[in-house]
Amino acid sequence: MTRVIEYGRPYQRLRPTEYTYDVFDRVNDSRFWKSFRTLYMSTSATSAAVDINGNTQSHVVGSTIGIKIVVNNLGDNRYTANYKTSTFPNYWVRYYSDNTSTFSTSQFAGLDKYLDPHRTGNQNDSDGTRDGYLARIGETYLIVAEAYGRSNDYPNAVKYINILRERAGYRDGENRSQYRNATSVYFCKNTYYESTGITETTTSTKNAMQISEATFDADADAGIPYSVFGATSKEDKFLHFILNERTRELCGEFLRWEDLSRTKTLYARTIPYNNDNASPQLESDRATQKFLLRPIPQTFLDGVTKDG
Repeated sequence: MTRVIEYGRPYQRLRPTEYTYDVFDRVNDSRFWKSFRTLYMSTSATSAAVDINGNTQSHVVGSTIGIKIVVNNLGDNRYTANYKTSTFPNYWVRYYSDNTSTFSTSQFAGLDKYLDPHRTGNQNDSDGTRDGYLARIGETYLIVAEAYGRSNDYPNAVKYINILRERAGYRDGENRSQYRNATSVYFCKNTYYESTGITETTTSTKNAMQISEATFDADADAGIPYSVFGATSKEDKFLHFILNERTRELCGEFLRWEDLSRTKTLYARTIPYNNDNASPQLESDRATQKFLLRPIPQTFLDGVTKDG
């Protein structure tokens, strides 16, 4: 691989947590595969690539897979040790058969929600042409649902959540093996091989995406126990379901800190999954909870203050 303008600037800033990968139903929810890039076509020709059987192969620019990112579950035995040395393609596997992983702070499946097919110029430029969204209807449905649920009107909350989740399901006959931008082979993205039980052409998954009020009485959502976040009551479970759903719908859209701050769940939801620097920082600050606030410059406070 070499840097090309079609794949944007690979800034190494925001790796998804394991929670982020697991909170999606990766069989029925199209939002995961349509939001995360798991396939890179080769951008550099080579005749020295090695496949999983140790055979030498040739990479052809634009038609050979350069990197294949596998977002699978613990216990998946398909990816054995020989996948670790393959460069035809280069595999980045979340869980190998021996439970080790390629994923790190520099190798992971990242979002391509903001990939801009109309960029021109040098691949190192950061200029783009896409609009920045300040609001969109998907979040509006979640705001309405949250308002109903936090008023204990769960049937109406379910109604608005299911409108959104039905849209997120696959259509009947939809081919999810590739999503290709007509202007470039580099926008091809494979969307089915990373999890078991997925076929290329699918029957509708819209019904499978529907929830009921019983979802807020369950022990877990998407396999993630509510107890991880300290939620035991129906009211608390509903709030954490909404935060899960906001991840699934709004991941990467610059809303997360505000969500966790306003719901006072920043510490409960961040500490279990951010194992690098965030967890120790937050753990040491549980008593004061100062990170629920943003620092405001004194000059700004002076400018909006008069006589106290």
